[in-house]
Amino acid sequence: MTSIAEWAVGDWPVRADLLRVEADAYISDARAGDRSLPTRCPPWTIDDITKHLAATFHRYVELLRRSRTGDFRPPFKPEDLAEENLRAVREFSGDPISSACEEVARFISLVSDPAEPMINQRGTIPVGLQMCFGINEFAIHHDDVAAARGSSYRPSDEVVGVLRETWHALTGGETPPSGTDPWKWILAKSGR
Repeated sequence: MTSIAEWAVGDWPVRADLLRVEADAYISDARAGDRSLPTRCPPWTIDDITKHLAATFHRYVELLRRSRTGDFRPPFKPEDLAEENLRAVREFSGDPISSACEEVARFISLVSDPAEPMINQRGTIPVGLQMCFGINEFAIHHDDVAAARGSSYRPSDEVVGVLRETWHALTGGETPPSGTDPWKWILAKSGR
C-alpha cells in the first residue's frame, strides 16, 4: 500500500451522481451542432475535446486497475500532462461520443471506496478525488464547447461547490477572493 499525497488528503466522497450529470450534459451539447468548430483549447475542435475526455477516462480506468495491482508509478510527469493529452487525442480512434460515454461508465463501475488509493501523475490520490477531477474535466470543457458556439456553461451550485474544494486541493489551499464568483475563479485558474 502507498500513502496518499499530502496535498490530496481529505474526505473525498464518490460523486458518481454529479459525474453522470456533467458527462450527460456535456455529451448532449457536444453532440448537437457542428463538432468541427475550433475551441479555446488550440488546436482542438469540439470533437477533439470529446476525444480528450474519452481518452482521459480511459486513462483513469487503466490507472485505477494498475493501482489495484500495487503499481503506483506515475504514468508521466505532471509537467507532461499537456503533451500526454495531445498524444492521446492524436492517436484516438473510434467514435468520441460513444467512447466518452463508455469510459465514464467503466470508471464509475469500478469505484466504490472513495478513499481507495490510485496513482495520478501528481502522486497517489484517493479515487474520490480522481472522480472530482473527472467532474472538473466535463464541466470546464462543457464551457469550452459552449464558448465555441458563442455561449457559456455554468454547472449547478452543487457541482461548483465540489469543484471549489477540488481546486482548493490543486492550488495548495487557495480559495476564491471574497465576492468572487467561484465558477469564474475556477475557469480562471484553469487558464480560461
